[in-house]
Amino acid sequence: MIQMPSVGGSSGQRYFADSSDPDLCYLDSLAPKPVGQRSAARWMPLPDAAYLAGEVRFGHGADDPEPRRGPSQRLLPVPWEIAPVYAWYRDGDRAKIIAQGKTSGFSAANAVFSGTAPLAAMVSSIVIAAELCCDAQLAAAPLMRVRGAGRINALQDSLRRVEQAPADWDVTIAAMLVKMLTGALESAEFQLTIEADRSAIDELREAALLEWAHRILAVLAPGLTLAFPASLIPGTRLEAPLALDLEWASGDRLRLRTVKSLQTNG
Repeated sequence: MIQMPSVGGSSGQRYFADSSDPDLCYLDSLAPKPVGQRSAARWMPLPDAAYLAGEVRFGHGADDPEPRRGPSQRLLPVPWEIAPVYAWYRDGDRAKIIAQGKTSGFSAANAVFSGTAPLAAMVSSIVIAAELCCDAQLAAAPLMRVRGAGRINALQDSLRRVEQAPADWDVTIAAMLVKMLTGALESAEFQLTIEADRSAIDELREAALLEWAHRILAVLAPGLTLAFPASLIPGTRLEAPLALDLEWASGDRLRLRTVKSLQTNG
């Protein structure tokens, strides 16, 4: 099983140790890339509409550089589970979904998508996004603990403020909620304590924020993922109980989450 936080990497990638095999590492490329073409999505005009087609790789591919390794070390891509993919363009001040699909899972996590839109959409950029997840284990280090807590009333107040200032068309729900939660931490409405080496703190903080965001979205809109456009979120009222306490310690199992998005030029 993947062990987190990551143990290294270079610009644009990171790699993780295995929890039981010291000769095994898992690689991930942080930024999605087009597959087999310069652009992740191509518009083609039809008589009375525009057709969009594209393919994006969200995981680590064979053409990505690999970190240096020992003679016995094996490298595998992060085993991302199959995940929904959304592609959208700008329609006024909001997003408009043009295509949905799924990643191939594991390995390169490719996603093929296509759809039609009005001809006017051809001047808009396209955002393609996916939330990738897999099981992981917190590293068994002497000091590795994450504790988090928040007040439901404070969360509901923050969500109301978000509703009054809608997100830009190209923002994902993940980005919107992480920004909101960061503000709640700065105002002490939420608390997050991380005991770890300095090099691991930012990654564990991101993991905690995304876990909170996932729990919030599971109550607000259980059919969506954090990669959905924030301007189209159906509501911000919490209609069901929500657990905000986090308690992770060395050796605990958790979900490794990341939201990756790619925006084309309009």
